[in-house]
Amino acid sequence: MVLWKGLQIGLARFSTGPPYRKGRRGYIPGKQNGGGTSQGSIYGGQKLRGHTEGVYSIAWSSDGSKLATASRDNTGVIWDATTGERLRVLESHIKELRSIAWSADGSKVATCSADDTGAVWDAASGKRLKELKGHNRWVPSVAWSPEGRTLAWASRNRIGVVCPEGKRLGVIAGHTNWVKSLAWSPDGSKLAMGYEDKTGAILDVATGERLRVLEGHTHTVQSIAWSPDGSKVATASLDKTGAVWDAATGERLRVLQGHNDMLFSIAWSPDGSKVATTSADKTARIWAWQKHW
Repeated sequence: MVLWKGLQIGLARFSTGPPYRKGRRGYIPGKQNGGGTSQGSIYGGQKLRGHTEGVYSIAWSSDGSKLATASRDNTGVIWDATTGERLRVLESHIKELRSIAWSADGSKVATCSADDTGAVWDAASGKRLKELKGHNRWVPSVAWSPEGRTLAWASRNRIGVVCPEGKRLGVIAGHTNWVKSLAWSPDGSKLAMGYEDKTGAILDVATGERLRVLEGHTHTVQSIAWSPDGSKVATASLDKTGAVWDAATGERLRVLQGHNDMLFSIAWSPDGSKVATTSADKTARIWAWQKHW
């Protein structure tokens, strides 16, 4: 089954007004939640064409100039975020890619795959620098630590921590559900995780203590991302919605409603003003807002 062909990027805006607002493409319903309304009207767009199968993951470079995508066609792609030009194709995995992540300085990307491996790539050349082996299960998510010296990956109910050269530094175990996605906090002290059981969680990296549980989705939390200032977490779910949460309290602040099918990935822009989502409805959306959250 082909889930996605071509990435369509549009601009959607948050509103605190009526639950229906008129955009260029007609009336689109919003959803009231937690004191705010999200609405998904699309205000123009751009298509990034090149993948031949579903796109599971999307990530911004630290300077906002590039996007990276991971696809069911076994490849990753680096794109010019302004022009939509395909700059590099990352090829070596023999099964679908499930996650892609930029290093903090934008010089490298990491990928993980259903072939039970991960990889680190030079972003400028597209050359594979290191293959990360040692998993006995497929790897659904990978994340760089903020300083760029450590990678974390999810594998079933365990989180492995390695250096980019492949040396294993530790394992965070004890999860009772499959970890589907993970992300480091900007200060490196916490990990946010999305689970198959419809919840998210925020974990203290040093102690392994679960600090917050994020409850509200009705299906698997497929992707999770921190805002650049560390105050919020965004999630994308197979229930066709995204959400934004207060990282300190676990309160759900907004629901991102507008996609017509499962959401696969979510990412914050480097300046924290936008969130990008990808979906099985063959589109990606960039969500902006009219008022501060």
